Amino acid sequence: MSQPEAQATLLIQQAEQYILVRDFASALPLLDQAIALEPDNVQAWGTRGLTLGNLQRHDEAIENLDQALKLEPNNRNALYNKGLLLNQLGRDTQAIAIFRVCTKFIPSDALAWQGMGASYSALGKHKEALEAFDRCLEFKPDHFNAMVNRGFTLIQLGRYSQGLNSITKAIELDPSNPDGWYHRGCAYIQQGQILRAKEDLEKSIEVEPSYSEGWANLGYVLSQLNQEAKALIHYKKAVELDPSNSRAWNNMGLSLRRLNRTPEAIAAYDGAVAADPTNYEAWDNQGYAHVVLGNYEAAHRSIDQSLVVNPKHANGYYNRACCYAAQKEVEPALEALAKALKLNAKKYQPSAAKDPQFNNINKHPKFLELMRKRSK
Repeated sequence: MSQPEAQATLLIQQAEQYILVRDFASALPLLDQAIALEPDNVQAWGTRGLTLGNLQRHDEAIENLDQALKLEPNNRNALYNKGLLLNQLGRDTQAIAIFRVCTKFIPSDALAWQGMGASYSALGKHKEALEAFDRCLEFKPDHFNAMVNRGFTLIQLGRYSQGLNSITKAIELDPSNPDGWYHRGCAYIQQGQILRAKEDLEKSIEVEPSYSEGWANLGYVLSQLNQEAKALIHYKKAVELDPSNSRAWNNMGLSLRRLNRTPEAIAAYDGAVAADPTNYEAWDNQGYAHVVLGNYEAAHRSIDQSLVVNPKHANGYYNRACCYAAQKEVEPALEALAKALKLNAKKYQPSAAKDPQFNNINKHPKFLELMRKRSK
């Protein structure tokens, strides 16, 4: 081994020690030095790609991983880490192709099968996801994430009891991991078993007090139990731990509105759309809160944005109709209501018939005609 190669190897090993403790910023300059000493070092490029990915410098990370693969096309670590990165970026079709290459060369690559399953799941291809998770568990029966994800996938396929059993096995494998408790709690929510969900979600934050999603979903369960003040405490903790948790901000807004703290609700919805501008439900909920306060111009802006993000969002059209009705603008109110009914008459026809928001127009002949048509 030449002196530059030996020095580069030492620098990579030092960088890997920093990576183990997730100090990626300290690892990066060591890898830069390694590459300067040995520009064709596959491990250095691959490790630098991994490091940049963890620093959220995604484009550079992919460039580095591609450089490693240019030097060694079948390098398993570079392939696998690129697949993970593509999954994180929502480029799941590409990720699956990468994971398939991994399993082609090493059929027993359990981690690649798990990654493939996660990408299939993200694409809504649950049958393919289940096959991938099963392959992972074939080679690594104690793989916690694959066991949890298998359970979630089975539930998506309507095989609830099997899915619950799989998640329970994951909890038995590692009771200290909050993900198992959290996902079983979510499964119970889906089945309407709210008290069981509450127990599991409480356990998720007991074993990991900084688990934002556990706090958020426990808030949702408390809201379902009509404990809005307690729910609000949990939502606030969730966004304190993770300000990017858009769903928690949105649910906080709903609780505040139910507590008649509507201006604070609007501020919570601001947090939701700042964290995720594509959260159309938060835009819509904010719009309705403005309707309640009589801020009709602001209401239209928020509701319109919800429909820009999701033009098939029936509740957005319904709330648009509410806003126009409150303004006594009959024609646009009826036009928006007709769109809501077209998308979901079963839900919105009975709602519109008794909603006080339509008091200004509910005696209008066209409103009555619309109700009659949709009730047939």
